[in-house]
Amino acid sequence: MGPMRNSLRVSSIAATLLVLTSGCGLIGSGNSGDDDKAADDKPVATETIDPDRISPDDLPDVPEIKDPTGAVKDVKIGDCPTKKGKNKVTGSLKNPTDAAQDYVITISWITPRSDVVARGVATVKAVAGGASEKFTITGSAIASDGTYSCTTNVVRGAL
Repeated sequence: MGPMRNSLRVSSIAATLLVLTSGCGLIGSGNSGDDDKAADDKPVATETIDPDRISPDDLPDVPEIKDPTGAVKDVKIGDCPTKKGKNKVTGSLKNPTDAAQDYVITISWITPRSDVVARGVATVKAVAGGASEKFTITGSAIASDGTYSCTTNVVRGAL
């Protein structure tokens, strides 16, 4: 191939990349910068919580597991209520390994924008290989407008 042909090919590739990258902020966003609109242009639920309660100082600490392994698949969580006040979540876990494992299960109550407003933590120690255990987690939601959801994090290893 001659130098002219290579130059045209490079120019064509550069132009294509420019077109593709110039729209990246808009492709699939469905949001024109208005933070009060969801991707489908419906208003996002307005929360009735004090902004100072986002990631509040009184969230329980999450114990640190040494050499943690993600273990969400080891756990089954029941319903996660999101009413104002104390909420209780029950669940069970099964250790799929051959050795005893410690577990830390964390449930966070979050706003539609993923701000943590409450957290509950359970530790289950020395679950024998192949064994199952039950646990209960409580957390206190601070508003009652139904905008919360729950998210779960589970790790296993040694406490």
